[in-house]
Amino acid sequence: MALILGSNPWEVKRRIGVQLQSAGFYPELTLVELLQMFARCMMYRSSMDMLHKVNLEDKAKSYVNKLSGGQKAANFYCLDTFNRPKVIFLDEPTTGLDPQARINLWN
Repeated sequence: MALILGSNPWEVKRRIGVQLQSAGFYPELTLVELLQMFARCMMYRSSMDMLHKVNLEDKAKSYVNKLSGGQKAANFYCLDTFNRPKVIFLDEPTTGLDPQARINLWN
């Protein structure tokens, strides 16, 4: 894999994304606040553009713990792809997603 992503270990790590089946986030932050925090750290994407990509714009002011399982999975996808990784490791990314959300994630 290092040959595909580069030979410098830090460059390789920067190009990898990981999505766990569950994760812990700051419960007092809304989705858009959480995405903005990640965006500021990585300076790559707009939070609302990412929410639009997974059809969660209407949940921008919601808290992660108030989302359905599928909505959480979609939000995790946003967080895991902020840095536009070349490789991403997904742990059951479609668990809890409705059929349309699964198709959207696969696309």
